[in-house]
Amino acid sequence: MKNIDTFKSYHISRKIKEGIKKKKNLTFEETKTTNWKGDKVGKIGIHIWVKKWKGAPNICEQCGKVIENPSDIHWHNIDHKYRRVLDDYIRLCRKCHGEKNKQLHKQRLENYKKLLNK
Repeated sequence: MKNIDTFKSYHISRKIKEGIKKKKNLTFEETKTTNWKGDKVGKIGIHIWVKKWKGAPNICEQCGKVIENPSDIHWHNIDHKYRRVLDDYIRLCRKCHGEKNKQLHKQRLENYKKLLNK
């Protein structure tokens, strides 16, 4: 009886491994799940996607500071459109990220004021 159980478990695990191999050979389009949002994903989802493809940042690209704590360094979206374009993201420490966002908000406010004055 023990030999039959061993054979069954071996056979089942072999089938699972073959199924995994087949899935790895599929293209991205073939493996999309029903939860896939594509470009309609939110900011958090995009940042998770960037971290998956670019890794966890540890050096600020603006000031060059090496950061040990992962929560003190972020992926900053340059144009704030949050598209799936990896070149549109840079590594910034918390301080530089805040400064960049302040600059962006000031620029948007000035543009808005110009529109109101026309």
